[in-house]
Amino acid sequence: SSSGRRSFESDKIKHGVFTYVLLQGLRGQAPKNSRGEITWLTLASYIIDEVPLQVPLLLDDPDAEQRPNLMGNLIRQPVLARLDVKPPLVKPALLRSPFTATEAGQAQRAWSDYLKIPERTTDKAGISLVLIPPGEFAMGSTQSERERMLRLFPSTKAEDYADETQHQVRITQPFYLSAHEVTVGQFRQFVSETSYRTEAETDGEGGYGWNEAEGKFEGPDVKYNWRNTGFPQDDNHPVVNVSWNDAQKFCQWLSRKEGQTYGLPTEAQWEYSCRGGTTTAWSSGDDPETLAQVGNVADGTAKAKYPSLSTIAAKDGYVFTAPVGRFRGNSFGLFDMHGNVWEWCQDGYDANYYAVSPT
Repeated sequence: SSSGRRSFESDKIKHGVFTYVLLQGLRGQAPKNSRGEITWLTLASYIIDEVPLQVPLLLDDPDAEQRPNLMGNLIRQPVLARLDVKPPLVKPALLRSPFTATEAGQAQRAWSDYLKIPERTTDKAGISLVLIPPGEFAMGSTQSERERMLRLFPSTKAEDYADETQHQVRITQPFYLSAHEVTVGQFRQFVSETSYRTEAETDGEGGYGWNEAEGKFEGPDVKYNWRNTGFPQDDNHPVVNVSWNDAQKFCQWLSRKEGQTYGLPTEAQWEYSCRGGTTTAWSSGDDPETLAQVGNVADGTAKAKYPSLSTIAAKDGYVFTAPVGRFRGNSFGLFDMHGNVWEWCQDGYDANYYAVSPT
């Protein structure tokens, strides 16, 4: 400071305010030229503008004032700092179905870099989350595909597929989706921390389960709930007998635990994530026998134990539920999107949704 000027020191920054601004400028806050260089003149201009703004803020004194003056100039402009200049990141383009696993991975990395968030992360409850990039896809089924399903699965009816009129849907924002179903162990942690009781445990009706003596699924029955399914499960199996309301309570618990908003995916988000850029009947292809490669479905393994079941011939190795993540993942790195157990979505069911919903 020149004679008669006051120098302000701040305990917050362990420097005088002038020195603090000077150092911040050299660290990259001062304007840079196209070569990433901070010159004498650009640094001086930054200091003259910034010090008067920072003094009252850093000193918590609205009346504090300091105004540096440029007392001279240099004939040449020496370079005081040279920083790496990186071109600004361009917002990634939307994926457009069909796309390959390579393109899906590239989009995940691009959005991860653009938003400075991880492609994959694990939360405090041990749930593995995968970043799903936004994109466009054809949601639902064509008429010819619905007719093909009727031929492949004679026990189904036309009305079973009547609500799947195909239309284009655009997912406009990236989101995180769990890599696989919520496990028994993760749900047990929720119950342990909150003393929550599921609707199957409290509504007087119960849930659904396997009656080994009669060789059939049955319910609702009060003896069945997420703890008792009638078939073997451990903490790595997907939790079942969880209602939509139970799932909402689980998401609310996660939101409080993580300080982030958790929720069920919309049906559009779920189908987009399940398809993973494919346009076939299933993400594994048009042949139902390929389902045994990507999920635990009604298959030859179950039919060998219970011959009356209608199944595909291929064997996935599991009669009932399989531990999560045991099959091949899809283009986004998601597991068990086909088979194992049904998943809840956030939005309610509407038989006319596909025909009238906007893009």
